Amino acid sequence: LEDRGGDQSSIRALRGMLHDAQVLSTDRLLEVGCGSGVISRWLARENVCATPVTAIDLNPFLLRESEALAKAEGLGDVVEFKTGNAEALPFPDNTFDAVLSVTLIEECDADRALNEMVRVLKPGGRAMIKVRACDMNVLWTLPVEADIKAKAEAPVRQVAAAGCADASLMQRLQMAGLEGVIAYPTFFSGKAHQDYFEPIVLARLNGQEQAVWQTAKATALADETFYMMHPAHCAIGTKPS
Repeated sequence: LEDRGGDQSSIRALRGMLHDAQVLSTDRLLEVGCGSGVISRWLARENVCATPVTAIDLNPFLLRESEALAKAEGLGDVVEFKTGNAEALPFPDNTFDAVLSVTLIEECDADRALNEMVRVLKPGGRAMIKVRACDMNVLWTLPVEADIKAKAEAPVRQVAAAGCADASLMQRLQMAGLEGVIAYPTFFSGKAHQDYFEPIVLARLNGQEQAVWQTAKATALADETFYMMHPAHCAIGTKPS
Protein backbone atom coordinates (compact mmCIF):
# COMPACT_ATOMS: atom_id res chain seq x y z
CA LEU A 1 0.00 0.00 0.00
CA GLU A 2 3.05 2.21 -0.15
CA ASP A 3 1.96 3.05 -3.72
CA ARG A 4 -0.80 5.14 -2.17
CA GLY A 5 1.46 7.50 -0.31
CA GLY A 6 2.08 5.44 2.80
CA ASP A 7 -1.63 5.21 3.50
CA GLN A 8 -1.68 3.58 6.94
CA SER A 9 -5.46 3.90 7.16
CA SER A 10 -5.85 1.60 4.15
CA ILE A 11 -3.46 -0.91 5.68
CA ARG A 12 -5.42 -0.94 8.95
CA ALA A 13 -8.73 -1.30 7.11
CA LEU A 14 -7.37 -4.16 5.02
CA ARG A 15 -5.99 -5.95 8.07
CA GLY A 16 -9.37 -5.55 9.73
CA MET A 17 -11.22 -7.07 6.79
CA LEU A 18 -8.83 -10.02 6.61
CA HIS A 19 -9.20 -10.58 10.35
CA ASP A 20 -12.99 -10.37 10.27
CA ALA A 21 -13.12 -12.76 7.31
CA GLN A 22 -10.77 -15.16 9.13
CA VAL A 23 -8.49 -15.51 6.12
CA LEU A 24 -5.92 -18.25 6.70
CA SER A 25 -2.38 -18.59 5.41
CA THR A 26 -3.53 -21.69 3.51
CA ASP A 27 -6.43 -19.95 1.74
CA ARG A 28 -6.37 -19.48 -2.01
CA LEU A 29 -7.28 -15.82 -2.58
CA LEU A 30 -8.44 -13.85 -5.62
CA GLU A 31 -8.20 -10.08 -5.86
CA VAL A 32 -10.69 -8.65 -8.34
CA GLY A 33 -9.63 -5.32 -9.85
CA CYS A 34 -6.01 -5.33 -8.70
CA GLY A 35 -4.90 -2.11 -10.41
CA SER A 36 -1.16 -1.73 -9.87
CA GLY A 37 -1.12 -4.89 -7.76
CA VAL A 38 -0.27 -3.03 -4.55
CA ILE A 39 -2.66 -5.09 -2.40
CA SER A 40 -1.77 -8.45 -3.94
CA ARG A 41 1.93 -7.76 -3.47
CA TRP A 42 1.30 -6.78 0.14
CA LEU A 43 -0.69 -9.99 0.73
CA ALA A 44 2.18 -12.05 -0.67
CA ARG A 45 4.85 -10.19 1.34
CA GLU A 46 2.87 -10.57 4.56
CA ASN A 47 2.15 -14.29 3.96
CA VAL A 48 -1.53 -13.57 4.56
CA CYS A 49 -2.78 -16.36 2.30
CA ALA A 50 -1.54 -19.17 0.09
CA THR A 51 0.66 -18.26 -2.85
CA PRO A 52 0.50 -17.54 -5.63
CA VAL A 53 -2.05 -14.84 -4.94
CA THR A 54 -4.28 -14.52 -8.01
CA ALA A 55 -5.05 -10.98 -9.18
CA ILE A 56 -7.08 -9.81 -12.17
CA ASP A 57 -7.71 -6.52 -13.91
CA LEU A 58 -9.04 -5.40 -17.31
CA ASN A 59 -6.45 -2.67 -17.85
CA PRO A 60 -3.44 -3.99 -19.81
CA PHE A 61 -1.23 -1.06 -18.78
CA LEU A 62 -1.89 -1.64 -15.08
CA LEU A 63 -1.27 -5.37 -15.48
CA ARG A 64 2.10 -4.72 -17.13
CA GLU A 65 3.00 -2.35 -14.30
CA SER A 66 1.79 -4.90 -11.73
CA GLU A 67 3.99 -7.62 -13.14
CA ALA A 68 7.01 -5.31 -13.38
CA LEU A 69 6.61 -4.14 -9.79
CA ALA A 70 6.17 -7.69 -8.54
CA LYS A 71 9.33 -8.84 -10.32
CA ALA A 72 11.27 -5.85 -9.00
CA GLU A 73 10.27 -6.84 -5.46
CA GLY A 74 11.15 -10.49 -5.98
CA LEU A 75 7.47 -11.47 -5.92
CA GLY A 76 7.14 -12.61 -9.52
CA ASP A 77 6.56 -16.22 -8.49
CA VAL A 78 4.08 -15.55 -5.68
CA VAL A 79 1.59 -13.21 -7.38
CA GLU A 80 -0.15 -14.32 -10.56
CA PHE A 81 -1.66 -11.51 -12.63
CA LYS A 82 -4.35 -12.29 -15.20
CA THR A 83 -6.57 -10.32 -17.56
CA GLY A 84 -10.12 -10.62 -16.31
CA ASN A 85 -13.52 -8.93 -16.26
CA ALA A 86 -15.21 -8.70 -12.86
CA GLU A 87 -18.57 -9.27 -14.53
CA ALA A 88 -17.42 -12.55 -16.12
CA LEU A 89 -14.58 -13.99 -14.05
CA PRO A 90 -12.37 -16.42 -16.00
CA PHE A 91 -12.42 -19.15 -13.35
CA PRO A 92 -14.53 -22.25 -12.68
CA ASP A 93 -17.13 -22.42 -9.94
CA ASN A 94 -15.89 -23.07 -6.39
CA THR A 95 -12.23 -22.18 -7.02
CA PHE A 96 -11.17 -19.77 -4.24
CA ASP A 97 -11.33 -19.70 -0.45
CA ALA A 98 -11.48 -15.91 -0.37
CA VAL A 99 -12.22 -13.07 -2.77
CA LEU A 100 -11.16 -9.47 -2.16
CA SER A 101 -12.27 -6.39 -4.09
CA VAL A 102 -11.32 -2.81 -3.18
CA THR A 103 -12.90 0.20 -4.93
CA LEU A 104 -13.94 -1.74 -8.00
CA ILE A 105 -17.69 -2.34 -8.02
CA GLU A 106 -18.35 1.40 -8.08
CA GLU A 107 -17.21 1.27 -11.70
CA CYS A 108 -19.09 -1.72 -13.13
CA ASP A 109 -22.35 -3.63 -12.78
CA ALA A 110 -22.00 -4.21 -9.05
CA ASP A 111 -24.59 -6.96 -8.70
CA ARG A 112 -23.24 -8.92 -11.66
CA ALA A 113 -19.70 -8.65 -10.30
CA LEU A 114 -20.78 -9.77 -6.82
CA ASN A 115 -22.64 -12.75 -8.26
CA GLU A 116 -19.48 -13.73 -10.13
CA MET A 117 -17.36 -13.43 -6.99
CA VAL A 118 -19.78 -15.68 -5.13
CA ARG A 119 -19.77 -18.17 -8.01
CA VAL A 120 -15.99 -18.66 -7.90
CA LEU A 121 -15.92 -18.97 -4.10
CA LYS A 122 -15.84 -22.42 -2.58
CA PRO A 123 -18.67 -23.26 -0.16
CA GLY A 124 -17.64 -21.62 3.10
CA GLY A 125 -15.47 -19.12 1.24
CA ARG A 126 -15.51 -15.45 2.21
CA ALA A 127 -16.00 -12.32 0.11
CA MET A 128 -14.46 -9.03 1.29
CA ILE A 129 -15.66 -5.90 -0.50
CA LYS A 130 -14.70 -2.27 0.03
CA VAL A 131 -16.20 0.66 -1.88
CA ARG A 132 -15.97 4.43 -1.71
CA ALA A 133 -18.92 5.93 0.18
CA CYS A 134 -20.70 8.47 -2.00
CA ASP A 135 -23.43 8.74 0.63
CA MET A 136 -21.12 10.13 3.35
CA ASN A 137 -19.25 13.41 3.68
CA VAL A 138 -15.52 13.73 3.15
CA LEU A 139 -13.62 15.17 6.13
CA TRP A 140 -11.08 18.00 5.75
CA THR A 141 -9.42 19.48 8.83
CA LEU A 142 -8.91 23.00 7.49
CA PRO A 143 -10.21 25.86 9.70
CA VAL A 144 -12.49 27.49 7.13
CA GLU A 145 -15.95 29.05 7.29
CA ALA A 146 -18.97 26.76 7.48
CA ASP A 147 -20.13 27.47 3.91
CA ILE A 148 -16.71 26.64 2.44
CA LYS A 149 -16.46 23.56 4.63
CA ALA A 150 -19.88 22.39 3.45
CA LYS A 151 -18.83 22.68 -0.20
CA ALA A 152 -15.51 20.94 0.45
CA GLU A 153 -16.97 18.05 2.42
CA ALA A 154 -20.00 17.29 0.23
CA PRO A 155 -19.90 13.68 -1.03
CA VAL A 156 -17.86 13.02 -4.16
CA ARG A 157 -20.28 11.07 -6.33
CA GLN A 158 -18.03 8.91 -8.49
CA VAL A 159 -20.09 5.85 -9.36
CA ALA A 160 -21.28 4.16 -12.55
CA ALA A 161 -24.99 3.80 -13.30
CA ALA A 162 -25.04 0.18 -12.11
CA GLY A 163 -22.23 0.58 -9.60
CA CYS A 164 -22.34 0.53 -5.81
CA ALA A 165 -20.81 3.25 -3.66
CA ASP A 166 -23.17 3.46 -0.71
CA ALA A 167 -24.60 1.57 2.25
CA SER A 168 -26.59 -0.74 -0.06
CA LEU A 169 -23.39 -2.82 -0.17
CA MET A 170 -24.54 -4.98 2.74
CA GLN A 171 -27.89 -5.80 1.15
CA ARG A 172 -26.22 -6.50 -2.20
CA LEU A 173 -23.97 -9.13 -0.60
CA GLN A 174 -27.03 -10.72 0.96
CA MET A 175 -28.88 -10.66 -2.38
CA ALA A 176 -25.86 -12.36 -3.99
CA GLY A 177 -26.41 -15.28 -1.62
CA LEU A 178 -23.83 -14.63 1.09
CA GLU A 179 -24.58 -15.40 4.72
CA GLY A 180 -23.50 -13.79 7.99
CA VAL A 181 -22.87 -10.50 6.24
CA ILE A 182 -21.31 -7.77 8.35
CA ALA A 183 -20.78 -4.19 7.20
CA TYR A 184 -19.10 -1.12 8.63
CA PRO A 185 -17.70 2.25 7.53
CA THR A 186 -14.03 3.06 7.26
CA PHE A 187 -11.88 5.81 5.69
CA PHE A 188 -9.14 6.40 3.18
CA SER A 189 -6.52 9.00 4.01
CA GLY A 190 -2.95 9.88 3.09
CA LYS A 191 -1.29 12.39 0.77
CA ALA A 192 -2.22 10.56 -2.42
CA HIS A 193 -5.90 10.93 -1.57
CA GLN A 194 -5.44 14.59 -0.65
CA ASP A 195 -3.75 15.27 -3.98
CA TYR A 196 -6.53 13.47 -5.85
CA PHE A 197 -9.55 15.03 -4.13
CA GLU A 198 -8.33 18.59 -3.52
CA PRO A 199 -8.79 19.66 -7.18
CA ILE A 200 -12.41 18.48 -6.91
CA VAL A 201 -12.84 20.72 -3.88
CA LEU A 202 -11.21 23.72 -5.55
CA ALA A 203 -13.50 23.35 -8.57
CA ARG A 204 -16.47 23.83 -6.23
CA LEU A 205 -15.13 27.09 -4.78
CA ASN A 206 -15.11 30.57 -6.27
CA GLY A 207 -11.93 32.61 -6.48
CA GLN A 208 -12.30 34.24 -3.07
CA GLU A 209 -13.11 30.92 -1.41
CA GLN A 210 -10.10 29.29 -3.07
CA ALA A 211 -7.86 31.99 -1.60
CA VAL A 212 -9.31 31.35 1.86
CA TRP A 213 -8.77 27.62 1.37
CA GLN A 214 -5.13 28.05 0.34
CA THR A 215 -4.40 30.34 3.30
CA ALA A 216 -5.98 27.89 5.72
CA LYS A 217 -4.09 25.02 4.11
CA ALA A 218 -0.75 26.84 4.51
CA THR A 219 -1.51 27.37 8.20
CA ALA A 220 -2.52 23.75 8.71
CA LEU A 221 0.55 22.46 6.89
CA ALA A 222 2.77 24.62 9.10
CA ASP A 223 0.98 23.27 12.18
CA GLU A 224 1.10 19.70 10.79
CA THR A 225 -2.67 19.43 11.24
CA PHE A 226 -3.66 19.12 7.56
CA TYR A 227 -5.32 15.90 6.51
CA MET A 228 -8.45 14.58 4.87
CA MET A 229 -10.39 11.35 5.12
CA HIS A 230 -12.62 9.92 2.42
CA PRO A 231 -15.30 7.52 3.70
CA ALA A 232 -15.77 3.97 2.48
CA HIS A 233 -18.04 1.02 3.15
CA CYS A 234 -16.73 -2.48 3.91
CA ALA A 235 -18.78 -5.68 3.85
CA ILE A 236 -17.87 -9.32 4.41
CA GLY A 237 -19.98 -12.42 3.83
CA THR A 238 -19.67 -16.20 3.59
CA LYS A 239 -20.84 -18.50 0.81
CA PRO A 240 -23.21 -21.14 2.22
CA SER A 241 -21.66 -24.58 2.69
